[in-house]
Amino acid sequence: MLPRPRFLQFLLLFVASLAFADEPTITPKHTKTFKRYDNCEFVPGRYADGDSFMVMIGQQEFMMRLYYVDAPESDERFPDRNAEQAQYFGITPPESVAAGRTAKKFVADLLDGKKFTVYTRWASALGSSKLPRHYAVIEVDGRGLADLLVENGLARLHGTKANHPSGTKADDYMATLQELETAAIAGKKGAWATSRPELHHPAVEETKETTETPRWLDRILFGAAGAGAVGAAWATVALKRRRLAQ
Repeated sequence: MLPRPRFLQFLLLFVASLAFADEPTITPKHTKTFKRYDNCEFVPGRYADGDSFMVMIGQQEFMMRLYYVDAPESDERFPDRNAEQAQYFGITPPESVAAGRTAKKFVADLLDGKKFTVYTRWASALGSSKLPRHYAVIEVDGRGLADLLVENGLARLHGTKANHPSGTKADDYMATLQELETAAIAGKKGAWATSRPELHHPAVEETKETTETPRWLDRILFGAAGAGAVGAAWATVALKRRRLAQ
């Protein structure tokens, strides 16, 4: 007969494996190639913007940040950033915030209730939110979300040096976005509707992706999941012991 502590260990592992057998978890660890996730869903909430929002992949929620583009902030918490984004479009900071709110609504209206595809290498995209974010390419209705935002004048070119999951080189993809932006300017779409030449200073910036999720973030994400599994297992064991005692 196994010693009691050893028996409980085996029992806990067995029950935990049964509880989570049908719900495999996704480990957001950086990879060299893109991973594709179909049938993803938009998760409405306050942690949302034109280029960053919560996505349901399988049974898990993740905050995703779009590659290549930067939508204007939808509030005034970061005045320096508001001013920087406004300068890109040649508009005032209040107009930039208004464009950010339009971009936020555009994305929510487009994605909510639809199934879409997420491509990610799980590179960390740290931001103002305390929640972890990961860079992603999102395709909906056969179009890239980054393309749609630029096409409608709701995001600036603000990319990373990551090749597109289709195989297109990063520079070539940015050139395509540049063409969409030129058309948006000519059509006075989105933020470009009130753009003024004397304010317009569009500098295309590049940011580097962080290859790994910070260790403290891993502990929060997966430590919590592990604790939940053990807790569920202990609850099951306690319930069985009560039944046996009756």
